[in-house]
Amino acid sequence: MSRKIVSLLIIIILSLNLIGCTKNTTSEKAYKKYLSKNATSLDLKDNDDFSSFTLLDKDTKNDEIFLVGESHNIKTNYDIKWKLLKYFKDKTDFKYLLLEDTYVNSLYLNRYLQTGDESYLKKVYMPNKEDYEFWYKLYKYNSQLEKNDKIIAVGIDITSPSTSNDYLISVLESKKLSEPLNKHLDLLKSIKEQLNAFNDNNSSNEEFININKLKYIKEKINITTTEIYKNEQSYKNILGKDSFNFFMALNALRQGFDIFDTTKKYKNLMDMQTEAHRLRRDSAMYENFKNVYNHLPEGKWFGDFGLHHVFQHPIVVNDPNDTLGDLNTKWFSSYINSGDLRIKNKVLSISLLYDDCISAYSGIISSYKKGQPIDQHLKSNCTLVKLNGKKSPYAENLQWNFVDTAIGHPKSGVTTDYFQYVIVVKNGQASTPVDN
Repeated sequence: MSRKIVSLLIIIILSLNLIGCTKNTTSEKAYKKYLSKNATSLDLKDNDDFSSFTLLDKDTKNDEIFLVGESHNIKTNYDIKWKLLKYFKDKTDFKYLLLEDTYVNSLYLNRYLQTGDESYLKKVYMPNKEDYEFWYKLYKYNSQLEKNDKIIAVGIDITSPSTSNDYLISVLESKKLSEPLNKHLDLLKSIKEQLNAFNDNNSSNEEFININKLKYIKEKINITTTEIYKNEQSYKNILGKDSFNFFMALNALRQGFDIFDTTKKYKNLMDMQTEAHRLRRDSAMYENFKNVYNHLPEGKWFGDFGLHHVFQHPIVVNDPNDTLGDLNTKWFSSYINSGDLRIKNKVLSISLLYDDCISAYSGIISSYKKGQPIDQHLKSNCTLVKLNGKKSPYAENLQWNFVDTAIGHPKSGVTTDYFQYVIVVKNGQASTPVDN
């Protein structure tokens, strides 16, 4: 009797193993069959032929914010961003160009787009010559659009407190102020001196951060912003329609220091910034986005960010400096989809993955992991893959085997919970640093 039971158990185990093998084989075939209809080479020529982008067409009707996630400083990125900008403008007539840059800088960029005065463009730091070329092209493109169709830049990233502080000073210096507003200007000028001294003292990565000095500046900024808000109506009366920009810059000044943890001891400024950015940056970006979204007239959005910011679900990433360990980080797009805005769950994320590309400042980038069914569809140096199509296995499974582990790894859900499209870039060359 026991022999029969043992034999039966062996048969059951073998059957289960066979079922597992069959399932895996079928799954592999399912991926290949799906990809045969949902991957295409992209035409990145600067023209109005968008026929290679038709995989995206259906999603342009349903979604309202279209985000591209890249690894920075690769030349091909600019061709992709420019062609996608024109495609989404053609299909959706999006209104707002969302930037991984500060709100104050987007004010300067909009003035450039309105006037063509390059002095405004030079107020914004850009690491690559291709950045400037992008804005030159956008100015020309925008100037040909009707007034109501023109693209408006909107920066939502955290900023150096000095950038916001300088803007606030310049605005108030252009106005005739009475007390106590004039006192506020003096406070902002005092903060500027202290910020300059703090930055000079901590310019070396070998020095420990003076936390007491950091706390002092943070406290002074909080006192100043509180005092200004007590006189909010007076500022609105003086500044008129520019008051929103003023208070966005004021919030950015406070935000620029609030993200730092002043209860810890840091070896250097880079460690402090790394921790602050990883833990609090995307939350601050979402706060800024909510403010501008609720202020601006209704319209669709297109944006270009670093890869992780477009992930719509938290993802575990190991800190490169090993100061934080593994963190299940919630990214900007995750905040949108878990928030209370009308745009919730109307985000389309396109992740750029790279096969042996070169970043001007980071070296070789290979975030696409070879040896997967996608490989056979990479017929050119730029391939679009739709992951959220009809009967997509990526919408039914958490398939991450085409993403290099350095990017991080998800813990739950399915692939399309994180992004809906992938663009695989092969042999991309480095962008051209401005200093070259």
